[in-house]
Amino acid sequence: MRNLRLALKGLVALPIVGLIACGIGGSDSGRLLLSLTDAATDMYDAVYITVKQVDVHRADQGEEMWETIATPGRTYNLLELVNGVREQLALADMTAGHYSQLRLYLGDMPDDRANILSRPHPFPNYVIDSGQAYHELKIPSGYQSGVKIVHAFTIGESGTTELILDFSASESVVIAGRSGQYLLKPTIKVLTESEASIVSGTVTQAADEAVVEGAVVSAQVYDAGAADLKDQVAVKASTVSDETGGTKMFLAAGQYNIVAAKLDYATAAAALTTEAGMTYTQDF
Repeated sequence: MRNLRLALKGLVALPIVGLIACGIGGSDSGRLLLSLTDAATDMYDAVYITVKQVDVHRADQGEEMWETIATPGRTYNLLELVNGVREQLALADMTAGHYSQLRLYLGDMPDDRANILSRPHPFPNYVIDSGQAYHELKIPSGYQSGVKIVHAFTIGESGTTELILDFSASESVVIAGRSGQYLLKPTIKVLTESEASIVSGTVTQAADEAVVEGAVVSAQVYDAGAADLKDQVAVKASTVSDETGGTKMFLAAGQYNIVAAKLDYATAAAALTTEAGMTYTQDF
């Protein structure tokens, strides 16, 4: 599986580790539930990022007016956020109204939990490759400016708005050509709970129906008009089958080719059209 290099970049999902931000009381307030998910990749054993702070921007305020809604200070392994597992970044009471942007500040100090090798984190943001070597992720923009996510959302009075941040590790980790440095250039998509559909399934062997663990299942879109051949197939979401052969993906409404692949197995595919708020089963 480690040697399989598919053009996959998609979406996976997330565990819940709560964090309550400072609330704003009164009848004119609502709540934001912000969760983190990631795309499957077989390029690394772990991809760690440390999220220091989450800010939001109201649409009716000046560009410099931002409100901090959470300070997790947590180091997350993005590759654990698969098959419907979601990591809660914030659960915050906020003034009802329209918001235009979010901003994630990445931390320069890791938390004190152990990594997958049962060792302390050597860096706040780093990857562990298949040979168990550490590679620090350099952030070209530094830690001060934060990762700005332009996505409008509304907080309704006495209601809860849920946003899912799809942090694509496979697109966000870039190896610089000359220096060989590992760079973190975050690529993040946003889904709302009402916009998302859920596609679940099980991957098994055709011969004996034994479950297949470690198969990459992706939702792909074909664009014949793309100028570059490598851009004609875009992976919108992906996940990896677990020990039961199970998979789960969050998808925006649309038309997809759902593809299952694993080294030494024949690739399988099926067309699927999804609608917002619906659930689907696609087995292979």
